Amino acid sequence: MKVDALHAQLVSINRRKKALELRIEARQLKRLIALPAQAGVEDMDFLIVALIPLSSAVFRQRLKAAGFDDAGNEAGEAVEAASKPSNGIAKNGTGKKRPHFTPELKSRVKTELEAGKKTVAALAREYGPSHPTIMSWKREWGMTQPRVRN
Repeated sequence: MKVDALHAQLVSINRRKKALELRIEARQLKRLIALPAQAGVEDMDFLIVALIPLSSAVFRQRLKAAGFDDAGNEAGEAVEAASKPSNGIAKNGTGKKRPHFTPELKSRVKTELEAGKKTVAALAREYGPSHPTIMSWKREWGMTQPRVRN
């Protein structure tokens, strides 16, 4: 008998949870719809285009690879281009896509590392490759020293 009562409570809680999740989704949607007005732009497309310069370097590269440039393209085309993987994406053995960084990007990172003004973490934020990726490039370029073990 107690099990039936507990089961009924669980069903009731799950119903309330689902109702709350739907309310949260509705509120989030309302907040997203209000963003263009809060940012002082005409509509969502203009907001997205205005945010592109603030996006990551990898995202901007994907836009550029898809043929988006600041002049001439519609905002909708920019969003569509950004949602598709660029031609520079390679598949690894697991079927997951991983970024392929251009030699130009690697040389810029190397130049910045040689200058010594920025940390690997700062370069990772600025250019897009992860910290471990940049560290592996440093090893390839002979820019690291092996650790002395005691």
